Amino acid sequence: MITFSHSGTTGDTFCSLVAAKILGGGEFYLKLYNLENVVREKLGWSLTGRHAGRMTEDDFESMRELMLHQSYITDFKPWNGEHIDYELENAALHLQMTERPRNFSNQHAKAQGIDLKYHQRQLQMDPWMECREVRKFPGRPIVIFRGPHYQEGNELVSPTWKRMISNGLCEEAVYVGLEEEHAWFEETFKCFVPHYRTPDFMELARVIQGSELFISSMSSPSALALCLGKTMMLETRKNEEWERHEYNYPMRANISYF
Repeated sequence: MITFSHSGTTGDTFCSLVAAKILGGGEFYLKLYNLENVVREKLGWSLTGRHAGRMTEDDFESMRELMLHQSYITDFKPWNGEHIDYELENAALHLQMTERPRNFSNQHAKAQGIDLKYHQRQLQMDPWMECREVRKFPGRPIVIFRGPHYQEGNELVSPTWKRMISNGLCEEAVYVGLEEEHAWFEETFKCFVPHYRTPDFMELARVIQGSELFISSMSSPSALALCLGKTMMLETRKNEEWERHEYNYPMRANISYF
């Protein structure tokens, strides 16, 4: 059985599945408390802030049902020294790749020796995760998320978000994310939008899969929507050349950026 590993974060782990699917799938191991080692050894950075100490047992449990929901993942376990055929965290070694776009998929393909041209459709157009269950909210076909992170170069009170809210967005949307992120969103825009609490990523996937449109800033929810192939409007950070941006998927006609 082929084995894969990753060390986090949640969104990065979901994005790494594009390589696991192309390589035929197998057992997936999450390396707990290893993100700082990966960042230090592969990038030469020190890791502080909200991602320090990850991945945790709580991270693993929040991902477990959704990971096992993928038909090509035969098992999902915390790593305990097992042999690994494909270390998917090696995508970190390809942040400076010359091929464009330098998005999540191409980074993982380069790291695992996957031919970018031969597998272009799987890497750049097709979804690589699935959710066979949906959660819908009558009268509210839009799901939204905006959080305070990955907002480099964006205005706190985004004109685009403000215009959508003025045009009635909150009357036809539900918000996903943490309670404190929901409170931050409502305080930032002086608005009210219903908050749907998702206890794990399987439930978040059901909600995103059931939406007609997902509007988001960069986050684990937006990474999941990307992996699911959902129609999305995405607010990106502005401190990176666009051709080098990890969310730049020009062949995804159902993603627009602001």
